[in-house]
Amino acid sequence: MKHLNFVLSLVLLGFLFSCESERKSIEYYEQPTGKLVFELDSLTPNAAHHMQLAEVNGKKLLYVLSPFGNRFVVFDFYSGKKVKEFSFPNSEEMPISIGEYHTGFYFHRPDSIFMVARGSNLFLGRESGDFDAVFRFRKEFPNDRTL
Repeated sequence: MKHLNFVLSLVLLGFLFSCESERKSIEYYEQPTGKLVFELDSLTPNAAHHMQLAEVNGKKLLYVLSPFGNRFVVFDFYSGKKVKEFSFPNSEEMPISIGEYHTGFYFHRPDSIFMVARGSNLFLGRESGDFDAVFRFRKEFPNDRTL
């Protein structure tokens, strides 16, 4: 039964990712277009492992996941100015640790940010800072450490 839940979760995730109404082409540049400079504050590191460029409400935004405090910083891609920031609280009931090298995220929409925490938990977050656990591998497979 646990394996069925795992397969159903994967099918659901595949369906969510494939439901985007319009396909976007990949942008690339044959010639260097100049330097992009982003304004960093004291909490934003100059080296981040996880970034994603997304178009939201007609603007190109760069989502950067900081390795400190489960924090996202969002920049306007062309001006380099910080647009917003949000974070996800960590608690004993719902432990989340994202932003380190072996974690990651996929920004689908402002209310659908898929996050992998410590390689073993999948969360669905929103820019409001709310999140839900989608799948917790160690809880679902407590005796199988090969995952």
